[in-house]
Amino acid sequence: MAKSITNNNFLSAYTKSQEDIYVNHQNLYSKLNYNSDDISLDREYSNNRQDKGVNIVDSFRVFHQNIRGLKSKIDELGLYLLDVTPHIIYLTEHHLKDHEIDIMSISQYKLGAKYCRLNLKYGGVSIYILDSLTYDNVNLITYSKEQDLEICAIKLRTQPKNIILLCI
Repeated sequence: MAKSITNNNFLSAYTKSQEDIYVNHQNLYSKLNYNSDDISLDREYSNNRQDKGVNIVDSFRVFHQNIRGLKSKIDELGLYLLDVTPHIIYLTEHHLKDHEIDIMSISQYKLGAKYCRLNLKYGGVSIYILDSLTYDNVNLITYSKEQDLEICAIKLRTQPKNIILLCI
């Protein structure tokens, strides 16, 4: 299974083919070899995605940001997402209460899952999903505890297997 993992601007892309994993950090690519017993990283780097056979058109993109207060940064985030358009957005430290995050909207995305603190300020995690994707919310509220473990998850309905995505 060929996968491309990008660590630039917290954006990760996973391709659909099935051979190798390529790691992109600051536009330098390296091949990550793995089997069930071992993981190794080839020392060969490339500045060109095409050299490694990564098809960006068929890629799955995930964006993560420790937003440190979504309310004051929602417009800036929306502008950034116009250029990137990831399939999934993970936001940590959104600082919103349950009723506040429900009315926050990001164009082209729906709120898939969330955790909001009940008693303390700040914190919270959320997953936004592109409108065109189908998913189910995974209820993890019994495992969450303010300041210790703030977690939410969705099950992305894909063929032939479903994918569980967590935000912690």
